[in-house]
Amino acid sequence: MAYDNYIAGKNVELVPDKKIVQDWRAVDWPEGYFSRLTFEYTAVPEGTRLDFTHADVPEGTEAEFTQGWIDNYWEPMKTFLQGTA
Repeated sequence: MAYDNYIAGKNVELVPDKKIVQDWRAVDWPEGYFSRLTFEYTAVPEGTRLDFTHADVPEGTEAEFTQGWIDNYWEPMKTFLQGTA
């Protein structure tokens, strides 16, 4: 559960050092409707590359979720990793 129980999810695949796959849903989505998140990690000379996919969000919410990932995850993570937090 996250964001005051607005989002719930579960891990459906865990591959150590390689991949995390989760099914997520928001409380206002149709009953039983889940989206799929995939985090894939690849070693590269500079460190680690993260490939991220968020699929099957309800139609019409794509821009909202894209911006939410940027604002709530990717920008804060970038700041933290650059040591400017």
